[in-house]
Amino acid sequence: MKKVLFVVSFLCFLLFSFASCSSDKGIKMTVDGVEIKEGVYNYYLDEAEKEIGDKEKVDEIALQKCREFAASQILLKEKNLSVRTYFKRKTAEDTEALWNMFREHYKDNDILKSDINAVVLNRYIRKELLHHYYGTDGVKPVSVADFKQEFVDLYIGFKAIEGSLTKENEMGETVALSDKEASALKKQFSSMASQINNKSATIDQLNEQYNEAAGLIVTDTLPVILAKKGDGLYEESFFDAVMDIPHGFARVVESGSSVYVVERAVIATNDEDAFAQYSEEILEHMKMDSIEKMIKKRADKCTVEY
Repeated sequence: MKKVLFVVSFLCFLLFSFASCSSDKGIKMTVDGVEIKEGVYNYYLDEAEKEIGDKEKVDEIALQKCREFAASQILLKEKNLSVRTYFKRKTAEDTEALWNMFREHYKDNDILKSDINAVVLNRYIRKELLHHYYGTDGVKPVSVADFKQEFVDLYIGFKAIEGSLTKENEMGETVALSDKEASALKKQFSSMASQINNKSATIDQLNEQYNEAAGLIVTDTLPVILAKKGDGLYEESFFDAVMDIPHGFARVVESGSSVYVVERAVIATNDEDAFAQYSEEILEHMKMDSIEKMIKKRADKCTVEY
């Protein structure tokens, strides 16, 4: 009987030990009770290695990222917040995209798809905190006036007629216009800019005339193009030149192998204007640094247990 009891007790001990080990499997550390999986740590370690060349500091950076990963979740819980459905859907979409692109790299670094999901979700947790503090219904909401001003400072809106400073020769090769041809084109564009500024014609009327002369039919008005510095769609010199144009006026701008008549549009004049489409980006630009500082401050108070 004693032998039977001993065997049973021993088996129970083994089962308990196995269950304890299984529950901790894949956990690298806890930060104030928040579990950080090995794969999440590996992800931040990989990010740290990309950021700096000093391998002695990568562990320190990865650890700090893990502390902030936990701190953002702790702050969310302390504020009795939850991640909205839209952000959860975006998390799933972003995770799928990242996994499809970098699957092999992640596998080589012992990072699971669930780890990527946790990292991406953490980014949206920060967005949730951002809205809690600075959104329309937040603790310290950003005013519509400040939103619009930031939008105008970040973005340029414009309409443009484009002319090429190149042509195709008899051999089918692309060559530059002659000095005489280029001068004539620029003079034509300067005339169009003057007509826009003295209100004798609109840029849409001039665009229609310009294309008709080239044998093209225009059926729509020119769209207002929104661009911001560094977005890659236009050269930085083009952006700077358009930024110097007063709202509602036109100038000739050269960029690359093209010349443009550019009329700078007035944007963010009412609540229905395009700035509403960029409100998320603008809010992040204005206030995400404050959220990051808040998370770092909370992270510095956290206790790490391996």
